[in-house]
Amino acid sequence: MTSQTNNTSINPTSSVGSSTLMTAIFTNRDAAETTYDALLAHGFSKDDVTIVMTDETRK
Repeated sequence: MTSQTNNTSINPTSSVGSSTLMTAIFTNRDAAETTYDALLAHGFSKDDVTIVMTDETRK
């Protein structure tokens, strides 16, 4: 299942027990930060979320 919203691709990629791994690709840093903040606001811990970006995007 893939959904496309605001140039963001989200794919639930695997499920183990009651845990689900979800990946998302964002087209810009602001979209990634907004989603990260929303996940934290919805009860996920910083240990639950991993952000990977290029040095260029980080700057």
